[in-house]
Amino acid sequence: MRTMTALAMLAGAVQLYAAVLGTVNLTEYNNYKHDVKGNTVACRYTRSNQQIDSCTLTLFDKTGTKKIDIAFAEAIGKGNCTVRACAGTWALLQMDDKYYSVVLSTSGVSILGTAADTVFKYRFMAGKLLVSYIGSSKTCQVFDRNLSSVGAAAMGLGAPQPLNLGKYFYCEGDGRTQIWGVKKELIKLIDETGEYEEIYEPGRLCCIADDDLHKICKY
Repeated sequence: MRTMTALAMLAGAVQLYAAVLGTVNLTEYNNYKHDVKGNTVACRYTRSNQQIDSCTLTLFDKTGTKKIDIAFAEAIGKGNCTVRACAGTWALLQMDDKYYSVVLSTSGVSILGTAADTVFKYRFMAGKLLVSYIGSSKTCQVFDRNLSSVGAAAMGLGAPQPLNLGKYFYCEGDGRTQIWGVKKELIKLIDETGEYEEIYEPGRLCCIADDDLHKICKY
């Protein structure tokens, strides 16, 4: 009986840590992104003749509280506006064939940089860096939040797939798997025959399976 009571108390204690922190009502918005801390940047726009005539960017915190709600005049005249990534007050937007890196505040939207989608094709965020591919999906490039390239481009095997919140990525092709580290340059860590299988991503453990040969790797 004492054991059952203790288990019940433990279960009750655990449940205290699981809760709905807040609710974000996105009914009026065209698109949105959540960041890793639970903030949300949402985009709301109206169009006439296939062109945006009003656009608003909104930042919600993890409790669902609206922190910023600001007009984005740069979107007017564009065909669409999509939030591709965000981290707090920073957001990466794509409008037609161009990307915009912006910072939101209660007084306005500041543009840090822009890039045409011919030279910047967003894949994922790696802290304050962005991983893109250029030209083809095999040529990876790191960019900063000004959308300026950082370091040299690297030729991979295919489109990069993020690991560990973008600190690493893997790519596959021609029967091989590569794992790369993302810093201010791309560092090839592993290049082996086989296909990627996750084991324990937080511990950077994976398997590269080549038929019956399973290579256990730490990247």
